Amino acid sequence: MLDVDDLALLTPDNRRQILAAETHRRVSGMLSVPRKDVDTVVQALVGLDLRLVEVLKSDDLLGEKVRGAQSLACYVPGRCVRG
Repeated sequence: MLDVDDLALLTPDNRRQILAAETHRRVSGMLSVPRKDVDTVVQALVGLDLRLVEVLKSDDLLGEKVRGAQSLACYVPGRCVRG
């Protein structure tokens, strides 16, 4: 599991890469996120930076944040991730 203290020691780019990889793995396995929209959702969640570590520890909290990211993406013209 990801550790906040270890991640905090990394450069911001390295931290984002690690968080993005783990988030992509988790979001890809969610049936509620169409495959074509995984990257968009992951991008939104990685913006949480170190707070994302706590989100990834809870399936319920991750689901809540994913739904929020999907809703926000619908405000971008032509890019609604709700299928």
